[in-house]
Amino acid sequence: YVCDEAKAKLNKTINRKAWKLVNKSGPEVPKQNNDADCGVFVCAYALYLSKGWSFDFSSRNMPAFRKRLAVEIYNGAATQSS
Repeated sequence: YVCDEAKAKLNKTINRKAWKLVNKSGPEVPKQNNDADCGVFVCAYALYLSKGWSFDFSSRNMPAFRKRLAVEIYNGAATQSS
């Protein structure tokens, strides 16, 4: 799906063989404690993995993450590579 979307919308080809599978589990991985934060957690995981950061966030950080995501989407920052 991601490869198809990149080709259709960005006219870019993604080499899936260059991707690295990351499997994180255990007590060091933050867990959500409700039914509302799953998307925010996924975005947080993606951000931290892409930056090489350790998972030092928790459910209590999700309201701030949600606001940050909203601001980045509004400003177009979520579509820019850094």
